[in-house]
Amino acid sequence: MIVTTPIPITDAILTSSTVQEPDAGETLWVSTSAYAIDDVRLRPNHRKYRCVKAIPANTVTPPENDAFLAGETVTAAKSWQDIGATNRRAMFELERNTVTTSAGTMTVVLTPGQRVGSLFLGGMQATKVTVVVTLAGQEIYRRAVSRIARRTTSWKTYFFGKFIVLPSLLLADLPPSTGAVITVTLENSFGSPVKCAALVIGNGEFIGNVQKKAKSDALNFSNTTRDFAGNVTFVPRRTVPRTDQVLELPKGLVNTVRDLRTALNAKVAVWSGLDDFSDDGYFESLLILGFYRQFSIDLDQQKEALVTLELEEI
Repeated sequence: MIVTTPIPITDAILTSSTVQEPDAGETLWVSTSAYAIDDVRLRPNHRKYRCVKAIPANTVTPPENDAFLAGETVTAAKSWQDIGATNRRAMFELERNTVTTSAGTMTVVLTPGQRVGSLFLGGMQATKVTVVVTLAGQEIYRRAVSRIARRTTSWKTYFFGKFIVLPSLLLADLPPSTGAVITVTLENSFGSPVKCAALVIGNGEFIGNVQKKAKSDALNFSNTTRDFAGNVTFVPRRTVPRTDQVLELPKGLVNTVRDLRTALNAKVAVWSGLDDFSDDGYFESLLILGFYRQFSIDLDQQKEALVTLELEEI
């Protein structure tokens, strides 16, 4: 398993993006306007704020100084509620289930200013991904990967099976050069908008090999009720993927993994049970962008340790 700790995407790192800010349908806040309940406005901090009570014109307090944060109870004490990142920044907000959408090809240019060896894309609606790394203006890495697939299990599905778009991609072989510039391009030949829920850069760390009997599970937040006659009513809500696995790692890596466990306490990371083998049938099932619920290390054996890992998607 490879774990990639995300590098925060700051203004200095995000060199450019073809997704504009404000994008279509987004509006900047101005102090001279009056606002009604449910009006949504943007601020230079790349956040969107929803008005929760009527605000008269010429109110000079900006939304970020008069807003409820995510998870806080809305009361009459404040006028705005933080509802997440702008469309351009949504793919970098890993603590929420937000998506960046582009009507056409999406290109993002990053200048990390530090070594980066891994890149992860999740929640994609794109048929092709191209990643180019340049150093001092010279191209040193290029990968163009098709995300179109068809699950063929018979002659019928071979000829008539539906094509699908694979939602995730992990590249763990980027050249780790400090001055590198990373350009990521997403295209969709199916004609629908390009979407990306997560773009993560960082450096992958090996924490052990996944053993047999790994499990892919899910937390189902939908509600199902029956009335007195037995008729069922469904209230569909999100299903959150989770995995249970045991890893085997050499004794010499135990302290490194212990340090990583501490660093990732209540933090989002990319956990890939099959490393970067994205064509394997189990790859998506053992891929989690999320956090650990359990991370215990069994030191019973003399040469290898066993890690019991329970992961939950954000």
